[in-house]
Amino acid sequence: SEIDYILRQTNHDPTDRILDLGCGDGGRVRALALRGYKNIVGLDSSPTIVKTARRHSQKNGFQGSFVQADPLRCPFPDHSFDEILILGDLFGHSSSPIHDTELLKEAERMLRAGGKLWLSMVDGEWVRTHYQPDGVESLVGGFLCRHRTLSPDGSCLTTRTIVADQEHGVATDQVFTEWLYEPKTLTNVLHQLGFETISYRTPELGFALQSQTRRNTPPRYLVHCSAPYPGGKPARRVAIAGRQ
Repeated sequence: SEIDYILRQTNHDPTDRILDLGCGDGGRVRALALRGYKNIVGLDSSPTIVKTARRHSQKNGFQGSFVQADPLRCPFPDHSFDEILILGDLFGHSSSPIHDTELLKEAERMLRAGGKLWLSMVDGEWVRTHYQPDGVESLVGGFLCRHRTLSPDGSCLTTRTIVADQEHGVATDQVFTEWLYEPKTLTNVLHQLGFETISYRTPELGFALQSQTRRNTPPRYLVHCSAPYPGGKPARRVAIAGRQ
């Protein structure tokens, strides 16, 4: 449904060269292939995940190639893609905001002039407003506990997730960091990199995400913008929809 929403927003062509950065198990690549798109590449930093994506795609007979590489150092020439997707949890889940900016800079390098960037980000303002340090959810035969720490300036949320059951004890104990953005902050970053005609949409306008089914899950913005034309005058229009 997310891919269908993106395809409805602007003009697309089945021959468009599309890169899915942080492709995971290749679900978005397969969704595009199923809809007739031919030139699709999925890139992920995990060798195991890339092998899984290849296996799933071959099993289902879908076209599309998968590459294992660092998203900050992609093995593709300048201006080699018409569209780039940075969806899922790739953006914001890095060691520092500098790495997020470098990721966007790498996307700008690979996009042709006027090429489209689609970016998914958590609503940082919502996270700060609804911040709760701890939360526990009941599971069948166990529980899930989240301990959250918000940085003093509200820019970073650190979450420790523990999953335990009565039979095996602690099954998962993970810690991850998420940098929080809102449209004004991200717009400044995108403009500094040269991106134009930036728009923000919330899930309620087009497709169902977890935020609509779980009240404790923050909503996400789907951000759309265009790579600059060399020597052209920036068209710095910004549109935000779906907010009250």
